[in-house]
Amino acid sequence: MPFTRRRALPAILTSAWVGPALPAHAQSKPSGAGKLAALNLQGLDTGVAWSPDEGSKTWLYLDFWASWCGPCRLSFPWMNRMHEQWQAQGLRIVAVTVDRKREDALGFLRTHPAKFQVAFDTQGTLARQLEVKTMPTSLLVAPDGRIMHRHEGFTASLGDKAAQTIKEALGA
Repeated sequence: MPFTRRRALPAILTSAWVGPALPAHAQSKPSGAGKLAALNLQGLDTGVAWSPDEGSKTWLYLDFWASWCGPCRLSFPWMNRMHEQWQAQGLRIVAVTVDRKREDALGFLRTHPAKFQVAFDTQGTLARQLEVKTMPTSLLVAPDGRIMHRHEGFTASLGDKAAQTIKEALGA
């Protein structure tokens, strides 16, 4: 992995995790524990920001990936379909690469284009905060910041489960 597990974090962070650590042992599980306080990362051309808003109807699908990740090659077309299908109903997808070199991520994106937002976590700070240990790892975050679902890895069956969870969350 390009990052190591650390408990101490720098005093200045652009994104924050509030609450107990999420368990990383389950491949797909609901998670009511924890809350994402804010997100502010560098994107492809501009910044990618998100803040919890109880009045919002927008759900955040936050996906951590890397250029060397085999299952990520399968998850990107799936996320493109989810983006096309559910964006108008309030789903926002942000795929966060943990590649240390921007060019590695850009090379991946040339062969696996994203129709959704892409952000960079080259130091792995947010990934460590969320105890991401598997690529890809995805979180479904409610408009108020509560992390409602987490899954690790990607297979067709995990994609089907995640799609159903998204559909239920959006009330569709």
